[in-house]
Amino acid sequence: MVSLRRGLLYVVLFGLALSICSNIFEVNRQLWGNSPLPEVPNARASLESTKTCCFKGIRCDPDDSYNIFVIQSERKDGRLKLMYAPITQSLVTGLQSREEECGYTTIKVLPETKSDIFKYPVMPRSGDVIIYVGTLNSTTFMNRCRTQMIPNRTYCIWYQVEPREWPNASLSPLEDSVCEVWEYTRGNTPKAPLVRYVPPGFLPTEADETTNDQLVMRRAQSMNPATLQWYFIGRLGPIRQKCWDKLQSLKYFRKHELKKIPQGGAKGYPKVYTMEDWRNLGRNLKNVIFLNIHQACNRDQPLETKPLETVRLAQLLSLGFTVISEEANSLDSELYKDIVLVEKDIFHEKKWSPSLVRLLQNKSALVEWQLSAYHLFKQLFRPSKLLHDAHVWDGGMLMQSSCQTSLN
Repeated sequence: MVSLRRGLLYVVLFGLALSICSNIFEVNRQLWGNSPLPEVPNARASLESTKTCCFKGIRCDPDDSYNIFVIQSERKDGRLKLMYAPITQSLVTGLQSREEECGYTTIKVLPETKSDIFKYPVMPRSGDVIIYVGTLNSTTFMNRCRTQMIPNRTYCIWYQVEPREWPNASLSPLEDSVCEVWEYTRGNTPKAPLVRYVPPGFLPTEADETTNDQLVMRRAQSMNPATLQWYFIGRLGPIRQKCWDKLQSLKYFRKHELKKIPQGGAKGYPKVYTMEDWRNLGRNLKNVIFLNIHQACNRDQPLETKPLETVRLAQLLSLGFTVISEEANSLDSELYKDIVLVEKDIFHEKKWSPSLVRLLQNKSALVEWQLSAYHLFKQLFRPSKLLHDAHVWDGGMLMQSSCQTSLN
C-alpha cells in the first residue's frame, strides 16, 4: 500500500513539474521569440474563413484608428535600407499625407541588420496593415502572414522588388499567404488576390523643393553635346558586363565617355548609397546622361516582361538627370513617356532613333528635355498621387467583388 501511494505521489509531482516547465517555455517564447503575433488555435480553420483576406485593408475612416507598418528585409551588412530608401520613403510620405483624414498612423520599421527583421515598436493588432518591402526573408513573412497575421485579421501586403517571370517564379506568393502584392514594374504580373503597381515617386534630395528646382535648372544649363558623359550606376554582373562591352565598342562612345559607378562605391569612384551620397552626386555631376540597362539586358525575352528599373530611376529623376533606357514593357514605357528616353535598340548605334540622334547634337533641345522631364516627373509621381492612382485607400480585399460575393 505504501508503495502504491508513493507511486501515485511521483505521478502527481511529475505532472506538476511538466506543467510548470511548459508554462515557463511559453512565457519565454512570448518574451524572446520575435513572432509578431501569437499563434492562433486551429489556424487552418481560422485561415479558411479569411483565406481571401475579406477584412479591412488600407482604408480612410477618421473614426477607425489603426496602424500601417512599413517594414523591409535586410542583409547582415544593413545596407538594404539604403537601396530600398526610394520605395520605403515614397510609401511613408504618401501614406502620411492622409493620416489625419483617414485615422491611421504610419510606422516605418527599418531593421539595422538581418537579425532585427520582424521586430516591431508596438505589436500589430487586428485591423492593422503590414507592408513588407523586399525579397530576402519574404518567405518567412508570408508564412507568418498565413499562420499568424491573417487569422488575426492583420492585413498583409508584400512589396516585391525583383524582376520575376510570373507566375512560375521561385518566389511566387504562397497560396493564401498575402492579401496583396505591390509591384515596382508592370513587367511583373504576379498571381495574387490583389495586385497594385506602386513605383517609387519624387523625393527631392535638397532641403526643400525650391532649392532642388534651382539646382536642376543650373545643371541643365551646363549641358554641352560635344562633351557629354554617360554614366551607369549599379552592379554590372556577367550579363550586364556583356552589354557594357557592346556599348563601349560603339563609335559614339569613342568620342564620349561611358562610365560606371558601382553602387556602394569602389576605389576611384564616388560612393552612391546614402541620401547624402545622392545629394553630392546631384550637386557635383554636370553635363551627364544616365543609362538604364536591365539585369538581363539585351536578352531575348518577351517585351512585356522587360521591367523598367523604376527604383533607381526615381533617385535620378528626382535629381533632374536625363535618363536613357533600353527597351521596356509598353505599360512602363507609357507611364514614363516624356520622362525617360526609351530606345528600342540602344546596343546598336545605327538603329538609334532619329529623335535621339538629333537630341544628342542640340544643346537647347537637351536643356528643354531635361527640364521638361523633371517637372513632369514631379507632377505625375508625387508619392500621394501614386498611391491614389493605385486605389490603395479602397479598403483592400474586403471591397473586391470576390469578397463581396462571399459575404452576401
